[in-house]
Formats: sequence, structure tokens, C-alpha cells
Amino acid sequence: MRYTSLGFLALAEGLSEDVTTGLSKFSYLHVVSHNSTSRYKDQAVDIRQVGKELGARYIMEGGLRQAGTKVRINIQLLDALTGTHLWAETFNRNLETADVFDVQDEITDRTVSTRELAELERRVAAGDSPRIEHAPH
Repeated sequence: MRYTSLGFLALAEGLSEDVTTGLSKFSYLHVVSHNSTSRYKDQAVDIRQVGKELGARYIMEGGLRQAGTKVRINIQLLDALTGTHLWAETFNRNLETADVFDVQDEITDRTVSTRELAELERRVAAGDSPRIEHAPH
């Protein structure tokens, strides 16, 4: 399979949408839509300011780098009040030998099933009101 820059862009957009959809399945999370966050795409932003602008307590962000058909995807969960990292994961894949939808599904499943989301659920039960904003990169 020959992968172009447009293919990697489609992979990034697909991941952003899939993770947003996956997070939205948790009734205790209030997830800001992908469209509402697209203005932050490819910008260096202060996570605390983005959190204030969108009313988000937690922010999920990610990035994608490519070298030929290889891709490295980083996903991070941040506390928008402090700007600190709560969770991060790196995925390395060769898209020449992998199905792009399988890669998206694997990364989405791993991201939305992280134990840190269970911790957020515990915080909600204790009275915190989490709202996750997915900032695409």
C-alpha cells in the first residue's frame, strides 16, 4: 500500500473522530465535539486557556508523525486546570503491513479503556464534573 500525506491526514482525522466518539459513550463524561475543537488544530496552545474557553476540565490531545509508511501516534490526557499529564501512550505502526481501520480501532480501544478514565469516573462520583475536550493535532 502506498501512503500519501493525505492518507496520514485522513488517519489523524479518523483517530480524532473515533476517540471523540468512544469517549462520548461514557455517560459521566461531557465530551466537546470534534468540530468545536478544530480551531485549535496545528496550533501551539496553553492547555489551561483552552480548558477555560471550552469549559473543559480534561483535555485529550494527540499528534502523528510519519516516516515513509511508518507512523508514530502520541495521545495524552491532560488536566486543564493545571496543565499536567495524567496519561500518555505512544503507538508505532507500519501502515504498509497494517489495515488502517484496524490501527484506528486498536488505538481508540486502548485510549478509551485506560484506567485513568476509571479514575475520572471515581472523581465524578465524588462530585467533580469532568468534561473532556479532544484537541486534534
